[in-house]
Amino acid sequence: MKIDLENLVDRIADRVSGRAPWKDIMEDEPGLVEAEAYSVQAGLMRRRIAEGETVIGYKAAYTSAAIQAQRGNGGPIAGAILRSAHLPESAPIAIVPNSRNAVEPEVAILLGADLPGPRVTPLDVLRATEALLPAIEVAVGAPGNVERTRHMVIATHKTAGSIVVGGPGLSPAGIDLRVEGCVMSINGEVRGSATGVEVMGDPYNAAAFIANTVLANGDMLRAGMILMTGSIIAAIPISAGDDVRVDFTRLGSVGIRFAA
Repeated sequence: MKIDLENLVDRIADRVSGRAPWKDIMEDEPGLVEAEAYSVQAGLMRRRIAEGETVIGYKAAYTSAAIQAQRGNGGPIAGAILRSAHLPESAPIAIVPNSRNAVEPEVAILLGADLPGPRVTPLDVLRATEALLPAIEVAVGAPGNVERTRHMVIATHKTAGSIVVGGPGLSPAGIDLRVEGCVMSINGEVRGSATGVEVMGDPYNAAAFIANTVLANGDMLRAGMILMTGSIIAAIPISAGDDVRVDFTRLGSVGIRFAA
């Protein structure tokens, strides 16, 4: 039976906005495949763009073994980043009530050239990279802390949460992201550390995955876009009033605070 995509996008949009109670997409369409879940995501983003939003980049998730073990969703996924999700370091971030709130340290890539494909390699991404930046994703779970299926995560990625990107950025020349170290601290206490090799062997591999997923869904990455390559460590839950800092070996630091 053919899926009524626009009707499904309507239903998911109502749940994401809070106009309707939360319900997993697989309860609507038990036979949904991943390609259709990405089509729902694209439909949601088209609607947000029609409302005045702008896609400023793309985000990978579940790119490290630590996150995959924590979330259990098996393998990386990708999703668009909207301008409203890109927050400055200076402003306190509000905790989303009745949901899981967590922080994830990531390598962000600023593209200086388009990546038209047809098959994007990590080397293609490296050549197109203008700058490497330290970043934090603020990940927000489903209302009520309910578990989402992989297909629901794909369909709704990234319609909740935010990103904070530090600066001014570092040229990729001579930087091996596999050995780039990262330390995350909350309220001055070190809560996790690792190197970029945890992210699919190299964050550039994650960026190439993003590029090819976007191509498979009828679009492409463009100069000026930000790519979030996925958390280097397991996500760390946060609470109101927390101060979060991420220090990289060479990429610099980025910090955020949550409103009390």
